[in-house]
Amino acid sequence: MLPSPIRVLRPPLLAVLGLALVTPAFSQDDGTLSLQLNALAQAEAGCRTTFVSTNGLGEALDGFAIEIALFDTDGLVSGLSALDFGAMSPERTRVVQFTLPDTDCTGIGRILINDVSVCSGPADPGACLAALAPETRTDSAFGL
Repeated sequence: MLPSPIRVLRPPLLAVLGLALVTPAFSQDDGTLSLQLNALAQAEAGCRTTFVSTNGLGEALDGFAIEIALFDTDGLVSGLSALDFGAMSPERTRVVQFTLPDTDCTGIGRILINDVSVCSGPADPGACLAALAPETRTDSAFGL
């Protein structure tokens, strides 16, 4: 079975604004793009993911998006999605949420960052991919 087409997801504005004041202890201006999968929560429309990100590159990104591959608990690819984080100010922590439509959170065994599809500003997508520092606080694996 072929994976479904890539879906581009953008965070709801209210989630970005309402959670922007959360500031966990991430290193600032350390040359990394910290990307933490903070939570997975089942919602009516699918699995709601919460990410905490910090741009430690020292310069603003006009846009940042990644392509992820979802693996089920048996290790099979169950879908691809693009997550558009939008602009990322330097040395600032942001919280964003995305809903993965028609996805059961308990069925996600691993989320792989397949690629950086957008990294506009001082760096190119390859440099942003090299600077990524993924981590998870969930039971699902998350990384490169």
